[in-house]
Amino acid sequence: MPGTVVVPGQGVGAGFYDERVTTDQALPTLLAQALIAYRIELDNEFELRLRRSGFAGFKLPVEFWPLIRPVADERTPIAVLLEQTGRPRRELFPAIGGIERWGYVEVRLDADTQPRRPRQDGYGSGRRLRPGSVLIPTPVGRRARDLWPSVIASMGDRWAERFGPAAMTDLDTSLAMIIESRAESLPDRLAAVLQAFASEVDADSPVPMRIAANFLPALSADPTPIGELPRRTGITGRPVTPALGALTRAGLITSGPVAVGRGKAVTLTPDGLAEQVAFTDRVAAVEGSWRDRYGAAVITSLHDALDALTPKLAEGLQPPEQGWRASREYAAQTRAILDDPRSGLPRHPIGPWLTTS
Repeated sequence: MPGTVVVPGQGVGAGFYDERVTTDQALPTLLAQALIAYRIELDNEFELRLRRSGFAGFKLPVEFWPLIRPVADERTPIAVLLEQTGRPRRELFPAIGGIERWGYVEVRLDADTQPRRPRQDGYGSGRRLRPGSVLIPTPVGRRARDLWPSVIASMGDRWAERFGPAAMTDLDTSLAMIIESRAESLPDRLAAVLQAFASEVDADSPVPMRIAANFLPALSADPTPIGELPRRTGITGRPVTPALGALTRAGLITSGPVAVGRGKAVTLTPDGLAEQVAFTDRVAAVEGSWRDRYGAAVITSLHDALDALTPKLAEGLQPPEQGWRASREYAAQTRAILDDPRSGLPRHPIGPWLTTS
């Protein structure tokens, strides 16, 4: 049962979850799932409009929108994106490789060179990029840049219609009481509050909250096949391998072959079992400190506003026909989210390369 943890010494057998200790209703989980659901709905609407424009099959999670927005029709140095996004090179350069690989931009390693092509060294990755490298939008990149503002603008109306204007006002008011943000959009405000919470939890954690929140509750003292993790965490695709690597380096898990068949399984170490409980305690401690700092009424109001959204989140998460979230690779996870957003969605955004972020 994702979202619950094993508590040693409380009569729970190895490998079984104790439902008395749960993170599913914690404030950061509710913040994260509302944010992730909003982003999925944005992505689905964008893909639908792009397909209607004649560009089928192009996936571009909303996480990449800030990279497309500043790219002018002629050429844009990567230095401009470094300045406007504020993202470090180690994060920005691989993301640029992604939008190159998906066909939204061409990359010239130097201003006067030809665009690099598939099979060339570094194509579709961050290799050999430098601040003076240049981006040129392709036709689909220009169309994406034109579409995104209207897609983003429409989302506020969609959520107000689904959840009610009063619910959106209550949510916005509660968020504003916690952190002053210049962000104009609801997902940016949700992200700002979630990041503030995560930074406090991470101050004393062996792994970042984006990993701990998603993977520690899904594991136990018994081996868990890696193939089971998408169902338990809501996460598919590229983030799984680096997350397991971080947990291994921290000494929280070990891995080995599955008992039957092919593949690997991961098991919480004694330190991992202890961290499973400690992480839940840290989340509870930060939430308690926020109640002291901002007022219990404010935190309760935010918690209730977010909790009220959950039953209707799935109404906006059906992917468009032939959309990438409906493809074979992601279909099972998409169905799990539609059936039960609370158990199907991840507990924290972990990256843009998965079906749910």
